[in-house]
Amino acid sequence: MSKIKNILVLAPEYPADDLPKTTTPVVHYFCKEWVKMGINVVVINYMSNFPSIYYSLTRPIVNIISSKEGFHIRTERAKEICYTKDNVLIKRVLLTKYLPHSRYSKKQINEAVKQTISFCDTIAFIPDIVVGHWSDPCLDIFPGLKAKWSCPVALSVHGTYACLFARYKHDAELLLKNVDILGFRSNPIMNSFKKSIHGMKPGFLCYSGIPDKYILDSKSHVFSRVKSYIFIGTLIKRKYPAEIIPALVNCYPNKDFTITYIGKGQEEKSIYKFAKLYSLSDQVRMLGRLNRDDVVSQLEKADVLVMNSSDETFGLVYLEAMAAGCIVVASYEEGFDGIIINGKNGFLCKAGDTEDLSKTIKIIKNLSSKELHEISKNAILTARSMTESKVARIYLSNLETLL
Repeated sequence: MSKIKNILVLAPEYPADDLPKTTTPVVHYFCKEWVKMGINVVVINYMSNFPSIYYSLTRPIVNIISSKEGFHIRTERAKEICYTKDNVLIKRVLLTKYLPHSRYSKKQINEAVKQTISFCDTIAFIPDIVVGHWSDPCLDIFPGLKAKWSCPVALSVHGTYACLFARYKHDAELLLKNVDILGFRSNPIMNSFKKSIHGMKPGFLCYSGIPDKYILDSKSHVFSRVKSYIFIGTLIKRKYPAEIIPALVNCYPNKDFTITYIGKGQEEKSIYKFAKLYSLSDQVRMLGRLNRDDVVSQLEKADVLVMNSSDETFGLVYLEAMAAGCIVVASYEEGFDGIIINGKNGFLCKAGDTEDLSKTIKIIKNLSSKELHEISKNAILTARSMTESKVARIYLSNLETLL
């Protein structure tokens, strides 16, 4: 029986019907599982609104900005709503910003605290713990909520300490003193905090999981000859989707391979450019965006998922690929380093390094069917330990233990 009955979750990113489908649902995956466990969960989704002129100026070049930033840029002001999703109650609170990547003003933070408390009072909700995801604006909002409820607060960090310091400067450590428990979305992120903060607060790794049904339906992958590759994600520069093509051409001089891209983005132009340069019209397939079940269906047909991104916080697609029995290639010192053990349940190479990627592909290509099957089996076992229900229980258990 859980000691925690009521959880107030704070997050600047949360899926809704009026938002693009590219909005990350990662926090919702935890919340809906906690609700299934009998926990009362209320989510406050803090969203930025900029002056109207900002949207008018950025709308014509939104794809270019999104590609550079690595996430979808809204072209309209958000609306304040209250809604329910998978039995999770979500209240959206709007905050005004004048410059992207800046901190909110004290006036805006005070208003956010006021609206959060007022909403919780209206529904007679008193949290046992406040759990924030992403430092902005959670770090600024925590003190006001602690003053109201005298409850512990936990922050799940989605970026390195260097990223946090870039936003908060010398206020960073002072604001972190208000946090009772730190969660980290990956090993590299946790290590960056350990190196930077002497006597760091209690912390834990809060990995995401995949739907349980993907594991129940997973079948052992059959390998004869590795030739089918796949990339899944937004086609942006930091994910280096186009660089996969020259690496494959280097490994397959007879061009006897296929590479399937699932996703949209500015780097489509670079992919088509490489496909034309190397005369690969039959080898390169562009499928655009697909729903999650169709993505899994494509993974079951592929031998290898390649996505050697930089600035990758976690990357659920890696886990979905492992569940499908694919051989996965991710990046050193990025979100999946630590989950993938190089050569055991997948492979790691330097982010965006075509030469290193070529070396890795050659290693995979030269493995025997038995060796490939062993790595695939280990990948499935890893994914089996990281379903949505299991990681949500681990997350809750860590919160209770560290309290």
